[in-house]
Amino acid sequence: MPGLSIDDLPAMSPAELRAAWREQYRKPAPDIGPDLLRRGIAYQIQARVHGGLT
Repeated sequence: MPGLSIDDLPAMSPAELRAAWREQYRKPAPDIGPDLLRRGIAYQIQARVHGGLT
């Protein structure tokens, strides 16, 4: 999912979110609900754009 943005996340199905998690984190998605998947993916996107925690 190149070019994935935070704005894309609300419309994504659970399967699409799990695939996006796998792409962002380079490991399988944990067994959590779609809302938490969205939050985790959004965090990764923001960390890449603005830098991680310092």
